[in-house]
Amino acid sequence: MNSIIRAWKLLEILKAHTDADHKLTQTELLGLMKQKEGSCTEKTLRTDLRNLMAVLNPAPEEYGERTDEFRIVYDGIGTEGQDRISGVRYVHEFSNRELELLIELVKSSEDMDREQCALLEDKLKGLGSCYYQYRTDSVKSVPRFSTINKEHLWENLNVIRDAITGNKKISFLFNGYNRDGALSPVRPRPYMVSPYYVLIYGMKYYLLANTEGYENASVYRLDLMSEAKLTDEPRKSIRDVEELKHVSPGEYMERHMNMNYDMPLTVTLKVRSDGYTVLHDCFGDHYTYKRAIDAGHDEVTVVCSQQAILDWAIQFSGRIEILRPRTIRKKILEKAQTLMQQYKN
Repeated sequence: MNSIIRAWKLLEILKAHTDADHKLTQTELLGLMKQKEGSCTEKTLRTDLRNLMAVLNPAPEEYGERTDEFRIVYDGIGTEGQDRISGVRYVHEFSNRELELLIELVKSSEDMDREQCALLEDKLKGLGSCYYQYRTDSVKSVPRFSTINKEHLWENLNVIRDAITGNKKISFLFNGYNRDGALSPVRPRPYMVSPYYVLIYGMKYYLLANTEGYENASVYRLDLMSEAKLTDEPRKSIRDVEELKHVSPGEYMERHMNMNYDMPLTVTLKVRSDGYTVLHDCFGDHYTYKRAIDAGHDEVTVVCSQQAILDWAIQFSGRIEILRPRTIRKKILEKAQTLMQQYKN
């Protein structure tokens, strides 16, 4: 058999039959090779194995610097004249836990249909050894209803990528859905913006930009944009945009729940002692404990956009109360009075 084909079969065996918890002796490896080829010898096996390691592993002089890049490893070579390699295994590109994380991401994706998801899941499972079993097959995803046109979304994304790379502004119409389920412009003239980042939040894509004529940051959903065009006009420096010159995209999202883009402010909350779960769900550990108000309530502060914290506080009014600023308390009261009148009859 051709040495290249033989080496390829050897590599297939190592990928399929070894992992971090399963190794092969030279005798076991020879037995598996004979099942595939029939005429493999110990000498040929050792030669092929060493050739594979020479190709897939770092050069000897780089061992110390690139230990994470080894693909074929072994425990040792026999002593007293024996030339047997023991404990041979293939180092897979993804650990079992990493494969599970990737599969779970595929399961929760809104950008693929169920058939595509199943196909990709099978491919990911095949990246492990024969011993790998996906331990969370009981986890099932419920596809969310979505009217997003994926091709339209990718077209917008490509225009934005070109603009960010070329340091240019873009123009587009911004839309909302009408009663017929079609996108309809919210205003007749296009928006002109300086794009900086594309963010993924709640399985949707958002453009973080500066709108011409304003100093603050703006947020636009990519799937609601149409007629996006690259312009020749240079975009505004990010250093001239409030909120963006001192914060990272991640910090911006933390302070703008649900991608509300009004200016964030410090808000003092009264939290029930058993209400910290909703606080963690929305803010993680980005809150500051101040004091215990009484046996059942604490005072904490968060930094968040005004509109976002208002909606959130109403949603979780049974566990959260806004203490300050007074302006937000007043707006919640006005909202509650409006709702009371709306549902009175």
